[in-house]
Amino acid sequence: QSQTLLPNLTALDNVILPSALCNGKTAQRDVEIPADSSDAKSVEETVSDASSEQTVDDGLPDVIAAAPVSKTHNDPVQDHAVERAHALLRRLQVDDLAECYPKELSGGEMRRVSIARALMNGPKLLIADEPTGDLDAESTAIVMRLLQEVAHDGTAVLMVTHDPDALTYVDRIYRMDRGVLAEA
Repeated sequence: QSQTLLPNLTALDNVILPSALCNGKTAQRDVEIPADSSDAKSVEETVSDASSEQTVDDGLPDVIAAAPVSKTHNDPVQDHAVERAHALLRRLQVDDLAECYPKELSGGEMRRVSIARALMNGPKLLIADEPTGDLDAESTAIVMRLLQEVAHDGTAVLMVTHDPDALTYVDRIYRMDRGVLAEA
């Protein structure tokens, strides 16, 4: 339930971290960048544009995304990771905080950056413990719509919550009462 962002990395670098740990390999299935974005492009198109045989250094630098994506940048794998991280941060409405460090973010902002990081590599299973815990109603709706979308795209999402607003987005509800799990 608590935030686990690395304090020495920016929000953007925290999101890119899973990709860097997997040598730049991110899953091909996940959310699309909204069509209203000026650089709108689906994640699948971005992946197919990048050479899947390229890798990044195995050593992790203090800064993962050294510079913003530019047309002169020569590492398509790194470009893809940065683009994907920005796309996730945009979807969660915290892309304007990409260069901020965790100590500069509110609890809700850190929560949304953590969710972006959890989705970075397009997991097959996402276990979310109180994903809307620090969020207001608007941010809860943003997060839950994204989780609902990734669930419909094939990611199994298991969420534990006390938030009744989050329950309107789920397919199944189970209740735990005195150690007994039952479908609600």
